[in-house]
Amino acid sequence: MVTLASAAMLVVTATAGARAEVLDTTTAGASYTPGAAAAPDEFSEDPPFVPRAGQGVGVGVGAWARQEGVDVWIPRPIEAHPGTRLTVFWGPGSVPAVVHVVAEDEYDKDHFLLHVPARVVRETGDSPDLALRYEVLRVGQTSATSSDAVHLRVKTVGPGGPDWNPLTPYNDSLTRPEPPEHVIHYGVDAEQAARGVPVRIAAYPNMTAGDTITLAWGSQRLEHVVGADEVGWGVTVVVSDETIRRAGDDLGLGLAYEVTDVVGNRSGWSETVRLRVSLQLGTRGYLAAPVVPAEVTGVPLTGVPVSIPIHELSGIVPGDVVHLWWGSAKVIHTVSIREVGLERITVNVGLVSILAAGNGDLKVSYGIRDHTGAGASDSPEAVVHVSLLST
Repeated sequence: MVTLASAAMLVVTATAGARAEVLDTTTAGASYTPGAAAAPDEFSEDPPFVPRAGQGVGVGVGAWARQEGVDVWIPRPIEAHPGTRLTVFWGPGSVPAVVHVVAEDEYDKDHFLLHVPARVVRETGDSPDLALRYEVLRVGQTSATSSDAVHLRVKTVGPGGPDWNPLTPYNDSLTRPEPPEHVIHYGVDAEQAARGVPVRIAAYPNMTAGDTITLAWGSQRLEHVVGADEVGWGVTVVVSDETIRRAGDDLGLGLAYEVTDVVGNRSGWSETVRLRVSLQLGTRGYLAAPVVPAEVTGVPLTGVPVSIPIHELSGIVPGDVVHLWWGSAKVIHTVSIREVGLERITVNVGLVSILAAGNGDLKVSYGIRDHTGAGASDSPEAVVHVSLLST
């Protein structure tokens, strides 16, 4: 028998309109018998549910629980009258994590939200298969009924470990991505792009099979799931010719990565490596992808601005004509003298063009022609999600 006095059990008492209060009942002197004894056959308890455990990449409990604890959602048991005792068990053993006694003012609740303290989560530790269950001791009963256990993956230490230098905008516990030395020094041309660019990512603290490494090559993202044979050794991600061309030319293309583990813990981004990418796409030599909003909703009466970066290799001169494609719609813009000196040109896509292209994930790109229509050059594509109000 486990007594409240010996187990220092945590009891939760509910107050109307407020969060349950955790009380230490070490000196209560009462006793509690876990449901090892035969339980009444007519009662069957639904399993508990952890609302936050479903968020992230996998189902589980992440690093947040070390500081915040874990909320457990329990469906209201049958005949849970005032005085009924709900006992939550977190992990192995028969010592309760938290106990709640149904109060008089909880007669209309369809569920109970109990809180497993952060201290209990830390003391129990991480587990690939932690059992979470609860027991119900009804008024007048001498033995409790138990729910089936829900099995959770608990991983409270994230990939990469803590950032030892929070003053930098990246996680210093991650090493920089490592492209080949000749790529760092000489950049990427069309010939190198055709072969692909291997990027080495060294082993990082708390590396685990199932981690997802997201590699950013400019505007493009690649994902690699860490295999069991790669843990402790690092991985190599090959950036394909297609991906390089989608990202387009860039005098300072950013290359970085972050790691997300199976329960949704994120490492934050690594330090960025800058690369020169010059594929000489089109006769202009260099056009960057347009900058568009991630999403357009409702009815944009004033249109949507699209930003076109201008670099010294673009070759844009006054009188050139920008042909911008918004999905199936095309917008024409003539470059003025004052725009050549700017870092970017803004082309407004009007409401008529937006309505004509319709909804969906639309590709946005542009081409540049001189005043005679010659000198065709097309940019890489960007994508915008459009969800217009129906009329």
